[in-house]
Amino acid sequence: MAFDWKDTLPLLILFFVLALLNWAGIGMTGFVGAILIAAFWFFMVPILGALKFDKAVDGWFKKAGIWALFAASFALISGTFISTGTYAWATWLVQIGYILSWIFALIGSIIALGRA
Repeated sequence: MAFDWKDTLPLLILFFVLALLNWAGIGMTGFVGAILIAAFWFFMVPILGALKFDKAVDGWFKKAGIWALFAASFALISGTFISTGTYAWATWLVQIGYILSWIFALIGSIIALGRA
């Protein structure tokens, strides 16, 4: 499984963006954090494809990215349209989206370790 730096270019771009956001003082929670987590999961798909992993592993990381986008959408809704103090259900949906995103990525990682 040899690969060069060009195969990891999506991940390098994401780390560069994270460094810029950290330098600019933008927080990594809520909507921005969920979008960055989704970008991370989606950027892992071409890297795993370059490393010749199964499509099942890619599928789990795509599902993790979709759940992170779910969390981002409800973070945006709760932050702009709904008062989170009154409607706590929106923050629960954000947390559920985060948790499911990490669980699906963990399942994909376990499958990748088993088939490496």
